[in-house]
Amino acid sequence: MGQLSEAARRPARRPLSLVQRLFLVAFGCFLLLAFELVCRGFGFGGTPPLVLDFLSEPETLVEINPRVAAPFFARRAPDGSETVGAHRRELVRRPKAEGTLRVLFLGASSVEGFPLPRNLTAAEFLERMLQLSLPDHRVEVINLGITAVASFPVRVLGERAIAELEPDLVLVYAGHNEMFGAAGVASQQSLGRSPRAMRGMYFVRRTGLGQLLQSLVQPSPQDHGEQRRHLIEMMAGVERIEPNGRLHRAAVSNLVDNLEGMVAAARRAEVPIVLSTLVSLEKGLHPIASWEAEDSGVVAESEVQAWGERLESEPEVVLQQAERWAGQWPRHAGVVYLEAQALDQLGRVAEAAVAYGRARDLDAMPWRAPQDRNVAIQELASRLGVPLNRADQRFAAEAGGATDWQFFYDHVHPSLRGQDLLARSFFRTLADQQLLPIPPASAARLPKWHALARQLRAHPLEGYAALHKMKTLFETPPMSHRNAAAALRIADVLDAQAATWDPIDRSAVDLWRRLSTDAGFTVPISYPAARAALALGEPQWARSYAAAAVANSYPWSDQYLNARLVELEAWAFELGLGAEDSRRILRELHDELEVVRRTPGQPTPLLAAVAARISTLDGVDDDSAWREAESLETRAPRWVRPFLEVLPPREFYRRLVASSKPGSAESSGPTESSGPAD
Repeated sequence: MGQLSEAARRPARRPLSLVQRLFLVAFGCFLLLAFELVCRGFGFGGTPPLVLDFLSEPETLVEINPRVAAPFFARRAPDGSETVGAHRRELVRRPKAEGTLRVLFLGASSVEGFPLPRNLTAAEFLERMLQLSLPDHRVEVINLGITAVASFPVRVLGERAIAELEPDLVLVYAGHNEMFGAAGVASQQSLGRSPRAMRGMYFVRRTGLGQLLQSLVQPSPQDHGEQRRHLIEMMAGVERIEPNGRLHRAAVSNLVDNLEGMVAAARRAEVPIVLSTLVSLEKGLHPIASWEAEDSGVVAESEVQAWGERLESEPEVVLQQAERWAGQWPRHAGVVYLEAQALDQLGRVAEAAVAYGRARDLDAMPWRAPQDRNVAIQELASRLGVPLNRADQRFAAEAGGATDWQFFYDHVHPSLRGQDLLARSFFRTLADQQLLPIPPASAARLPKWHALARQLRAHPLEGYAALHKMKTLFETPPMSHRNAAAALRIADVLDAQAATWDPIDRSAVDLWRRLSTDAGFTVPISYPAARAALALGEPQWARSYAAAAVANSYPWSDQYLNARLVELEAWAFELGLGAEDSRRILRELHDELEVVRRTPGQPTPLLAAVAARISTLDGVDDDSAWREAESLETRAPRWVRPFLEVLPPREFYRRLVASSKPGSAESSGPTESSGPAD
């Protein structure tokens, strides 16, 4: 007999019994649970709470957690900077006061209001419209827009907000970021490409083990002067997306599922909910990419743009060429956009609007929601019997065709007029659907958009600051690839505005630029404008800018008190501290300071600096307050140092007090100013 092989001599391995298999599964689950508990013990795991305790007196306020969106942004940039989308700081009263109408406004950055300050967003416009129409109620429109998120994070936040914040009404404007936002199907911040995958990945990210592993594989956050890089640079996970392809179908499916989830949550809470179609810039924005590759014989983008230069002189010839190309390559977004431009140049406005819409839908880098999103939203609203705001129809009617630059700052973010129009479209839907007790004639009695903007403290320099941000955006990939003309257009508008400036405007912008450079991000412009005006001896202008700075500051914060301080300085500079308005503001400042001292994280270096100045204006001139301010200033973060540097010194406030004492020489204020001009 031949020798048996080693394998043949081994006894046969018996398969595991059912009991053994169950034991191994149970043991594996036990190990995972043990690891999870250990991770939780070290602070990993869980979901950031929706609200944080903020204030208990004179009323109970909670703050929407600044980190509530963090679980949806798992990846940092290669340099370690965070990629978490921002949202406005919102404070909510608990419990809701009797007679309050509370509206939740959910969505992404268009709702958040980028690039405008907090007092000029659609939520603020809508709150003012509703308050004017319902004077017997206290109206609160809570802005829950988060920058750079798809509809899944909006849904998660919305479901929690509906359950916790006692809303009377929910508004949803979402869908632009289904490709490239956090949880978008083609995003670097993807959670998967189906609703089930997203829920599964979101569950994993909330576990302690998942968060521990994430912390190990990602770079630690670095200090970048608190300046976020442009999210648009780092959100896209692909270079081209096929029009009407599988990713688009996945995006539509996810949007519908998430909107349906929000509707279900609102109905469980017996709260009315309104969905909305989406709007974007159509005329003036060249598609970022075309699906067809140039190396396969397709007309080059450079040739298309060369023909575009002949639009003014030969629109008919350009149209004929564009139509020939479109016959060969019907999905070439650049060619269809050229066709739209030619039709527009020839005065064929309705046809041009259709072509502009097709060019947007064919864009292979779809930062704007294609029409399929609006169709899906309309069908869902009809199927579920949910009120629908036709924002697309409102914008088209106002534009007289394709939407253009008067309503947008960039591809999707509304301009000041666009913010008003978005709010007005929701207002009319609420009135028409009788979702709130709005008198029938209220819509006709609302102030025009520019008058309403003035009520919200808008001024031309805010528009300049917003356009300055947009110029940078259009100089940044991917927007810069096909839209150099947009950056040049914005530069021309900025130059035209600068040509109208008086010395106050010029000084205000110079100071704003310096503060922004020193802080490491673009600061709101109203506060430096107020400081600059006061330094030039123009207290009335300073009061106007200070009122805007107060309106766009976070409530109950050091920034808010700092804005109110310059407002007081302007009144006192002109009328003296003894004037009724000056005394009133000083009393309010003193009371507000005592409240802010009790909020989390205080005193900050800025609050201590403001408190020292208030003490001097209050007639105390407290040495300990000034010592505390000086001590904290040495530890101030980068962003706050420029604000500290432009605060006038102690002697300025002493002179202000001295000039207002009985028996002092009549004066409209101190004879010299300190601060930014020095």
